[in-house]
Amino acid sequence: MQKKEPNRLFLERSEAEQLEHYYDDPLRQAAIRCMLLGGLRISEVVEIQSGDVVESDRGVHRLRVRDGKGNKLREAVVPERVGEQLQTISRIQDTDGRIIDVTKRTVRNWTYETAEAIADSTGNNDWRDLKPHDLRRYY
Repeated sequence: MQKKEPNRLFLERSEAEQLEHYYDDPLRQAAIRCMLLGGLRISEVVEIQSGDVVESDRGVHRLRVRDGKGNKLREAVVPERVGEQLQTISRIQDTDGRIIDVTKRTVRNWTYETAEAIADSTGNNDWRDLKPHDLRRYY
């Protein structure tokens, strides 16, 4: 983990994988994955609707992102496993509404809880400085 600028962390690939796989809970994992692998903001994660997940033929899925920054509609590319996980959650919930039907604060807390738990288990206190927006940056 590198601090390239004040208040900005850049995750290494191995750290991104730790975050992605830390929880077995599909809802938490999907939210983290959308931010980490799709570059979504918290506000965008909680607005993903079941019809927003579009399959592609190249091992990736596209997510329609509503009400993003500047209220623009855009698409984000996510790995196939993320798209399939979102579709599975949607089917299990049997909803046409929001897939990750929690508040922005809940997703923010999940991110902080995960970072704290990883800091405790690894002894790397840099994790304690991780903010949800940092998940959009890794190399």
